[in-house]
Amino acid sequence: MNQPKPMANRPSTLNADTYWVHLLKDMVHSGEAAKIGPYAFAVYMVIKAHTNANGTAFPSVPTIAEKSGMSVPQVKRQLKILTEAGFLSNLRPTNGTRNIYALREKVHIQGGGEGAVASWDYIPAKMGDTLAELKNILLTGNPGTTNIHIENLQINLNMGNATNVNGVTIEERIKALRDALKPKN
Repeated sequence: MNQPKPMANRPSTLNADTYWVHLLKDMVHSGEAAKIGPYAFAVYMVIKAHTNANGTAFPSVPTIAEKSGMSVPQVKRQLKILTEAGFLSNLRPTNGTRNIYALREKVHIQGGGEGAVASWDYIPAKMGDTLAELKNILLTGNPGTTNIHIENLQINLNMGNATNVNGVTIEERIKALRDALKPKN
């Protein structure tokens, strides 16, 4: 079998950015993308493309404007929309030298009651683990120790005459779920 041969005299500057970012389908299917609008969505994606493995991004407002095809004032308006919608935090240091952004992911929980939403900090290096953790919470009802925040989740248990499941009483399970799902301040 013939193997491709490197080009002779190939310039050493040839390169391609083959990294990718996560976009959860729920952002589109839940209507969140439509709610924030196409301009805020574009700003969100530009910031996401600049996010490092630890979940922070440092693009300047002029850079976001250039990459999204918007004016600087328009980008500032969209940053406010993203912040109000809960998708963005600006972690600007006290000296105010530059913007440091952190993004949040949100997933609407189907069958969890009106407005049931799980949210967490977008950390690309941990995204697979975070999604597995969310699936485990939804499957077992056991939040354990997690960085996932769940709001407005309603769990209806219909156990017939059962008083315990796997050695744990229903009352104990409900109390543990309530305690685990309380907002952490």
